[in-house]
Amino acid sequence: IAGIDISLHSLTKAILVDHVTAYDEHASEAGMGYEFSLLLDQDGAIIAMPLDQLEAMGLSQDRMEAIQANSLLDYSLQDSKFAKVRKLGDTMKHSRAGVVELSLDQSDYLVAYHVVPSTGWSLGLVVPEAELLSSVTRTRKAINDTVLTMTRRFALSAGISLLLGVALAMYFLSHRLLH
Repeated sequence: IAGIDISLHSLTKAILVDHVTAYDEHASEAGMGYEFSLLLDQDGAIIAMPLDQLEAMGLSQDRMEAIQANSLLDYSLQDSKFAKVRKLGDTMKHSRAGVVELSLDQSDYLVAYHVVPSTGWSLGLVVPEAELLSSVTRTRKAINDTVLTMTRRFALSAGISLLLGVALAMYFLSHRLLH
């Protein structure tokens, strides 16, 4: 049997404070949000979540009170004013793992979550869908640009070949008619 001892303070700090390192400046320039984590206990109570995301999730909490308490927040996702967030909380509470689509502040997010077997807590990662799909979008654009370039080159080659064929045909026909 192997184990690891991680203090709740360290875990909460990693979720509440260190999530900012996941923020991508390019995403900021593009107007996209950033990823963040949340941790729920087996009853669905919020153990840790970045405080700057509470309002976006339809929850309100005094930042200083939550930081100083360094313990379970007094509510769960079920307390959100948004039905989709309440449904997310219910889903995370009643299933072991999954991915859920979520719309917050006119942005689409994907929430991947998994229950930690040793504690029964559910750890979720909320990621902007645009951030996840940005590489797919860039690849699709590159493919479309390549196809367009190839189509133009083919059309140009076909046009030149057609003109050359017509010129050769006219040359041979005029050469035959003159002899």
